[in-house]
Amino acid sequence: KRVGVVDIGSNSVRLVVFDGAARSPAVFFNEKVLCALGDDLETTGQLSTRGKERALAAIRRFCALAERMMADYGTPTEGGALRGSERINEGRPTIEMALLLQPSDRGYETPNMVVEQEGSELRFGNVASFEIESCFPSEDRTGRMGVGYVVVDEEGFRAFTREHTSRQVGVFVDRELLSVPVIEGEIPGRGILTGGREGFSKERALKLLAYLRGDD
Repeated sequence: KRVGVVDIGSNSVRLVVFDGAARSPAVFFNEKVLCALGDDLETTGQLSTRGKERALAAIRRFCALAERMMADYGTPTEGGALRGSERINEGRPTIEMALLLQPSDRGYETPNMVVEQEGSELRFGNVASFEIESCFPSEDRTGRMGVGYVVVDEEGFRAFTREHTSRQVGVFVDRELLSVPVIEGEIPGRGILTGGREGFSKERALKLLAYLRGDD
């Protein structure tokens, strides 16, 4: 039976649903919403009012999704008790990926997000979030400047790209849509951010690199 976990952090709220409670369960669903709960903490000592509204809306939505996916209810616990690995929950920057929905796709009428681009409306499905292990200057196939990256969850990245082979996927960093490439097949836990058809300027690539390294 599926098991769902909701993680509430200072910057985001995440729902992960696993296919059962095995020792190494497969991830069935993974979505994160940026809420910025801790935005006002340093100045007011209180959680952000807008952040709380966003977090509560996300939690209500996640509960509804978990019910639809028939995930078991769990018991609330402190996050610190679950942090047994130095490779998770370190506040690393992330990249997000979401399937570009077509009219024939389930969920096309109720997309997770909609982006206006060049006069067209792009509709995206569920978002998969991947923490960045490392990143470095790189080039795309045409020699244009890009940013190479390695993710923490290599197995999850492989599964996501395998599942969406031959489909277009939106690639997001810091809520910005960078490109909508076609996934050509299962990809190891690494890739290159290229900036789509227009590519990156040197300044933009260096700024993105600094952000993903946590220097921004």
